[in-house]
Amino acid sequence: MNSFPWARDVARSRFTLLSCLALAAVGCARHAPSEDELPTKDAGAPSSASTVASAAASVTNAAAPAPTNFRGVWGSSSTDVWAVGDKGTILHFDGQGWSPVQGGTTENLTAVHGSASNDVWASGDKGTVLHWDGKTWNPSSQIPETVLLSIWASGPKDVWAVGTLGGGESGCMRHWDGTKWDQVSVPGSSSVWHVSGTGPHDVWIAGGREQGDGLLLHTVDGRKFDAAGYQGPALRGVWSPRPKDVWVVPYQGDVKRWDGSTWTTIPTPGKRMLNIAGTGPDDVWVMGSDGLALHYAGGKWTPQGTENHQILWGMWIGKGNATWIAGNGGSLLRWNGIAWTP
Repeated sequence: MNSFPWARDVARSRFTLLSCLALAAVGCARHAPSEDELPTKDAGAPSSASTVASAAASVTNAAAPAPTNFRGVWGSSSTDVWAVGDKGTILHFDGQGWSPVQGGTTENLTAVHGSASNDVWASGDKGTVLHWDGKTWNPSSQIPETVLLSIWASGPKDVWAVGTLGGGESGCMRHWDGTKWDQVSVPGSSSVWHVSGTGPHDVWIAGGREQGDGLLLHTVDGRKFDAAGYQGPALRGVWSPRPKDVWVVPYQGDVKRWDGSTWTTIPTPGKRMLNIAGTGPDDVWVMGSDGLALHYAGGKWTPQGTENHQILWGMWIGKGNATWIAGNGGSLLRWNGIAWTP
C-alpha cells in the first residue's frame, strides 16, 4: 500500500485544514445532503397506512407515536441490542422486546457501536457523541455544524467517528484515546461514510474523493493512514473479518475484496448499497435502499427478501439468529435463519 498524501494539495484543502485546526472556534460545517440516501435527510417515508401500522408494530414499547427512521443497530449479545435514529431516539432490546432509553439529545443519531455491554457509543448530527457506561447515556462530545456518519470502538480507549465537514469540501475523522477527542481532516475526500476494523492496530475508513471515485484508507498505528490501493466508485461501507481480509461496498457497482495483496471483484446484483458486514468470508451481508438484503455464502450472492421497501441503513451481525437490520419507517428486523421478521 502507498502512503496517503496528507500534505498534498494543501492550497486546495486550506479551508478544511484550517477548520479542523480551529475546532473550538469553527467546528466542521454540516454537509448539505445532495441525495436522499444521506442519513441527515429524512428519506423514504412510509407510503401507506398499512405500512405505517406495520412499521410501528415492529418496535415493541417504542415511545414515538409515528415510525422513526432508525440509522444504526449494534449489540453485545442477543439480549443486549441497541438501535438509534432520528431526534435522539434510542431503543434497547433485552431479548423480549424493545424499550426506549433516554439519551439526553434530540439530534439525529446515525450510528451505534461498542466493545462491551457497558461501553457503547452513538454518533450523529452536530458532532454528537454519546457514551453508555452500563447505566446511563452521557454526552462525550459535540461540535456544531458537523455530521458524523459512522462510529466504531475497539475498546474504551480507542473509538473512531467519521463524517463530513465544510459543506462537503472534505471528510473528517475523530479519535477518542480515553482522555480526549482529536480530529483531522481527510484532504482530497468529499465524505467519509464508514469506519471499521479488527482492533486498534487495524482500522479502515471508506468514503468518496472529490473526483467522485472511492476513498479507502488504513492505519496500523492509529496515527498514519495509508491509501489501500482501491480503485473504483465511491464507497459506502467497509468490513474486515480479520487482518488482510477486507470487503468494501460501493453505492452502485460490485463488492470488492482485498486479501492483503490483490483486489478481487465479486459481481453483486445489488443497487444503491449502503452497508456491509458479516461473521466471516462465507457469511457476508449487504444492505441498502428499497429493502435490499443480499447474503453471500458458497461463493455467490442470494437475495433475502425483507418484505420491506424502506432504506436500510445499519446492521449488526451477531451469532446464531442474533442478527438485526435498521432502517427508515420504524424498520427493525431480525434474521431467524430463514427469513427477516419484525
